[in-house]
Amino acid sequence: MQIGVSTSCYYPETTERSLDLLLQGGVKTIEVFFNSHSELDVDYLKELRRKADAAGASIAAVHPYTTGMEGILFFSDYDRRLEDSRDYYKLYYQAANLLGAGIVVFHGGYKQQTMPVEEYARRIDLLDGDAWQTGVRLAQENVERNLSRSSAFLAQLRLLRPEQRFVFDLKQAIRSGEDPLDVVDAMGSGIVHLHLSDHLPGRECLPPGLGETDYAGLFERLRRHGFDSTAVIELYRKNFADQTQLDQSLSFLQKFL
Repeated sequence: MQIGVSTSCYYPETTERSLDLLLQGGVKTIEVFFNSHSELDVDYLKELRRKADAAGASIAAVHPYTTGMEGILFFSDYDRRLEDSRDYYKLYYQAANLLGAGIVVFHGGYKQQTMPVEEYARRIDLLDGDAWQTGVRLAQENVERNLSRSSAFLAQLRLLRPEQRFVFDLKQAIRSGEDPLDVVDAMGSGIVHLHLSDHLPGRECLPPGLGETDYAGLFERLRRHGFDSTAVIELYRKNFADQTQLDQSLSFLQKFL
């Protein structure tokens, strides 16, 4: 297992500056969170890859800036929008491929939407098929404001798509009122990436090591499902002081590997 940090931690710094800060801090496993369309430019992506390679770091996953729109992009009744959005997301698959990342993070439909899970799975088939043609996989994240907030929904999706890949997000499980271990069990062997944080009552997003998360129990449950992939600390800029605190969290998490 490899543990690193997401560039999203430094938002609203530019993505390239966020990457620089992580690389300067010695982080070797990184998730790139895109924040603008221009960041999907091939020359821009090649420069990000050059920086990572020069520092001996790897980019594990990419996170689209449009994840908050995926409900309307892919799960409405307007088929033309679905097809146009499929074409747009091919830019993310290409970006992941150029960066050497195998995973594109996906939030999916909103929790207010009533689409049958069978139709949801059919549309994921289309999108994941597009991604696979570029050598990457689309991985469903559990997110509070989306259908994926529910461990029952995730279990149904996995039943319909045994090949489904997942991103487990600890803070989103807490926000959703779900037991994180139930979410892990629902995703099972499909988990390919983790978003890690910590929490206390009334504080749902803290640096790992500053809360009450039972990380020993969490990693043990992940191992039962055969997880041996990548994880990143994913916080908001207000949730940590500086790179030193991120480094301390990385050292804390390494104890459980």
